[in-house]
Amino acid sequence: MTAGDDVFAVVRLTRDRTAEVIDVLSDAFHDYPVMTYTANTTGSEYDRLLRLMVEVFTASRFLRDYPVLAATNQRDEILAVAHINPPRGIPFPPELERLYAELGTALGPEGNARLARLSETWNGFEGDDPHYHLGMIGTQHAHQGNGHGGRLIKTLHKMSRDDPGSSGVSLTTEDPKNVALYQHLGYEIVGHERFDGIETWGFFRKDDE
Repeated sequence: MTAGDDVFAVVRLTRDRTAEVIDVLSDAFHDYPVMTYTANTTGSEYDRLLRLMVEVFTASRFLRDYPVLAATNQRDEILAVAHINPPRGIPFPPELERLYAELGTALGPEGNARLARLSETWNGFEGDDPHYHLGMIGTQHAHQGNGHGGRLIKTLHKMSRDDPGSSGVSLTTEDPKNVALYQHLGYEIVGHERFDGIETWGFFRKDDE
């Protein structure tokens, strides 16, 4: 375990920590298939689009008061982050509409089409029962392998169990190595698609009785 890496708490973040969240998730998702597929570029331009995507996806939670969880150490440094959508959705406020428009301009028509293809596929995995959805979850590379992601997921499971309006938790992954991990955590595969060189799985975990 890295020095100072002992987790002090799993906390719900506020918007004033947006910059830290972007740093953590941009590091964690630097080589993730969704990002490389959507941006479809390299070098400094890829890094710019990656951070912009993470910024917009983070804002989509904070601006609607959706939970953003973090595993922090005793110095209150953010080691891992989870974006969460609750069972009851809230429409995009004008500021979020503007941010998505800026992202669309930056990605261009082809990038927008790739992101839309992913979103359409993910939406097809979703069931009808109200539930929580785990969006991005990532740990800084320097702190990976210490169970921080697992702590965030367990916290989310408890959130869902404690919410009478939730039937469970859904998520998706584009990393084949994650499939067995999520199955070990009680998730069942509810969808699987492959297109344009990317592969994606949809999962659902019904709340414990």
